[in-house]
Amino acid sequence: MIRIITRNLTKKILEEQDWNWHLACFHFKNYKNCYINGKPLKPYHILRNGDVIEVVTKPGILNAIWSVGLLVLTNLGIGTTSAALVYTVGVLTIGLIGVGVANIAMGVVSLFTGRGGGTTQAKEYSSATQPELRGASNDISDGVLPVLFGRTLQTPSYGQLPYRLVVDGSSTNKFRQYFIANYNNVVYSNYKLGETSVNNYSIDYLDILTASGSSNFIGFDNVKAENVDEELSYNADEEINQNAHYDYNETTETTSVKLNFVLQFSNVDINNWSNKKFRNTLRTIVNGAVKDFSKDITISASNLTKVDNKTYVYNGSVTYYSSTTPISEIVYTNFAPLANTRGNSTENTKELDCLYVSEKLVTDTLEMEETLNLSINKYSGTVSEVVSTSPENTKEIDVIISFPQGLFKQENDGTRSPRTVNLEIMYKGENDTYKPISQGTKLYFRDINGNKQPLSKTNTTVSGSKVVMHSPADMNIADQLFYRTIGFTLPKKGKYTVRVRSADFADKSNFDIGYPRCAEIQYYIDDKILDKSILPKVNQISFEAVAYKGLSGTLKKFNYIAEARIPVWNGKNWNTIDKSENPAAIIRYLLTDSKVNPRPISTEYIDNASLVHLYEWCEQKKYKASGIVADSTKTMDVINEILKNCQGAMIPLLNGKHTFAIDGDEKVPKGLFNQHNSWDFSWSPVVGRLTEAIRVSFTNGEDFTEDELTIYWYDGAVHENIKPGTTDEDYLLIKKEYKYVNDRQSVLNSVKYELECTHKKRNRFEFSVNLEALNMTLLDRVYISNSSNMQNESTGLIKNVIKENDNISGFELYSDIEIPENAKIIIRSLDYENEQPLISIFEVLNTGKSNFVYINPVPYNEQIRGAGEIQGLKDKWHYDGDLFTLGQDTIYDCVITDIKYNEDSTATISARDY
Repeated sequence: MIRIITRNLTKKILEEQDWNWHLACFHFKNYKNCYINGKPLKPYHILRNGDVIEVVTKPGILNAIWSVGLLVLTNLGIGTTSAALVYTVGVLTIGLIGVGVANIAMGVVSLFTGRGGGTTQAKEYSSATQPELRGASNDISDGVLPVLFGRTLQTPSYGQLPYRLVVDGSSTNKFRQYFIANYNNVVYSNYKLGETSVNNYSIDYLDILTASGSSNFIGFDNVKAENVDEELSYNADEEINQNAHYDYNETTETTSVKLNFVLQFSNVDINNWSNKKFRNTLRTIVNGAVKDFSKDITISASNLTKVDNKTYVYNGSVTYYSSTTPISEIVYTNFAPLANTRGNSTENTKELDCLYVSEKLVTDTLEMEETLNLSINKYSGTVSEVVSTSPENTKEIDVIISFPQGLFKQENDGTRSPRTVNLEIMYKGENDTYKPISQGTKLYFRDINGNKQPLSKTNTTVSGSKVVMHSPADMNIADQLFYRTIGFTLPKKGKYTVRVRSADFADKSNFDIGYPRCAEIQYYIDDKILDKSILPKVNQISFEAVAYKGLSGTLKKFNYIAEARIPVWNGKNWNTIDKSENPAAIIRYLLTDSKVNPRPISTEYIDNASLVHLYEWCEQKKYKASGIVADSTKTMDVINEILKNCQGAMIPLLNGKHTFAIDGDEKVPKGLFNQHNSWDFSWSPVVGRLTEAIRVSFTNGEDFTEDELTIYWYDGAVHENIKPGTTDEDYLLIKKEYKYVNDRQSVLNSVKYELECTHKKRNRFEFSVNLEALNMTLLDRVYISNSSNMQNESTGLIKNVIKENDNISGFELYSDIEIPENAKIIIRSLDYENEQPLISIFEVLNTGKSNFVYINPVPYNEQIRGAGEIQGLKDKWHYDGDLFTLGQDTIYDCVITDIKYNEDSTATISARDY
């Protein structure tokens, strides 16, 4: 037999396997953690009888964390994709770099590099951090101030610094809440409670106050409000059954085993003690087989030793004998309850707790003592609880209880009758034990203005830790009091933990129309915890309502239309501030505004001409963007989504500036790639069945509800409606979700273009170039010719341009060439005013041997010049003449979709149809 010991920290499990003469690799994979007879295990080792193999494993929780970590890394794509820009049909995903000048606020990765003369492009670069849209987050809240752009619906949330104050009473019950909702460039309109405009509520019941850019806080700046909203319930049906188990897996040679153990009982009422019944089990190995010993133990009150008024211990001992054959191994011990450990209502109410503290095991060859501190409770009924810890220097704590369905009982005849809610509220300081809410404190409730009032003015009573909230005298308003507060001053300022639980352990009938909830806990701090320096930069809202039935349940649905005012292009500059949904203006705002970007860039690092071109493109095509970022989010993640939705892209630091490009507008060809300046050409047309329909879900800005639209491809075109006689089952349909856009027409335009690209731009190309030959960027238009296959190729210089009137009709060459049939001539010329190369392609009309090439007349643009020197405006470029290539081959009109830089000063270019 082979003995396998599996170790996990101090725990170990022993098993035996009949693996004689097996190879180790049959049974073990991670050899680094396996040892045989004290030596590392090899996969080719042949196992023999008597071998002892030790397997060291990680704790299970570490394995779980590691698995989750791998899942996160996989989902993020870490280590699985290149740093290059990834392009899919109609969709761009861009990384952005961090540069050591002017605190450029960019992202993880840049895309391009350049060397030598010509166009320089930013080198591939990784940064340890990427800026987040997090704004004015501060110690008052773990959340962030949202970044809003465009026009959208907003419901202020608890991540945005709210405070709630509630007056207790039958006629003056009010609800007041404060929000730091947005930056001060946001304007509001159309306030609503749920779906109802606030204009439909009486002014007596509703009041909204806003302050924009004020230096004064209109709420309470020493309060940290924690949203809880947890049910305080008692589940009589749920069972708890706990036992204490310890694995020994120790060899011994003994005829007896003695086990001494210590139990501790807490929250004991000795006058209402019910006998406790437990079973001790000892598993051993006797004569090579498993043998169990067990003994039942009953503990009465007389068996207990008092520690204090609520705590008792029991010292027990059992001995097991094996008279015929010695025990060869101790496998484990187990101690478990046989009956409920809370045997009556008193023990249930006081929550009697049983703990298996320690045990000492003694055999003829072993003596081991273990401290376990494991719970050994068995009972029915569980209590939900809220446990929250305050900030430092807390001096007062307010607990707010809500009653979503009212504070009354509904009788069978439809009438209402009073009800009470019993809660337990306790608190403790650091390194302290829980105390009742009434011990060492002063109790109060707080009025709508935040002033403390005596608790005696309310329908709430307190005895020890038990808090009883009664219905109001007038049952007709019992459903209006949907909040009750109780507060207590602390013995001294400090850091405290508060625990709120249901105290209705044995009576569920009080909750026949709904459980109460712990709505919120407010900590009043002996300090100003709000950083007032943010106040001039933000908006504040104070919302107050009288608590009556018509408002019940709608207050948390308080919302409004919010619109951000940002710099917009006025035809001359960006000095005009206005509401805008233009994607280009929003991107400029996210990159440069110091309030929303912790590392803003200067506008000097943005190519204004390309940004204006994108702005005008979006205006022309009616592309819009809107959204709200309420969590810490990478700046470039948001910008990427906005660009993706408007056929845009950004090239980081092209010639030192972030430059924008558009996929779809008219472009002038920038270059030609063939066998003279590239290699490893591959062409891979997309074949097979393609996506035939795209269904997109988005939030519609007309009513801010979830919407979706489906675009179809059939009969060689994009359609907004399905083809008559077909169903969705007839199409290869994919589903997508759009972010940061709520304009239906924008979504429609983007989806149409994506589906059209899928079907009309099916050719994909890839080839390699030297970096010296690379003078173009993402989304530049280029010609690609696999001219290594070109037949009857001729190359050279153009001597003269043949002109007729204002048209070009042909070219004169320096020498005769053989012109085949169906030839094309590719001419590389120079736009010397813009200092960039241009490519022109013409069908050749004549054939045979000649030094003249004739084409169909085209207007002369003065860019093809032939031989001679051309002086540029700045750099005095020298140009010996327009180059031509003539031959028979397919020439593809394309746009660059990806540039991936290699270690050997080369680049791999990806392109698709233009």
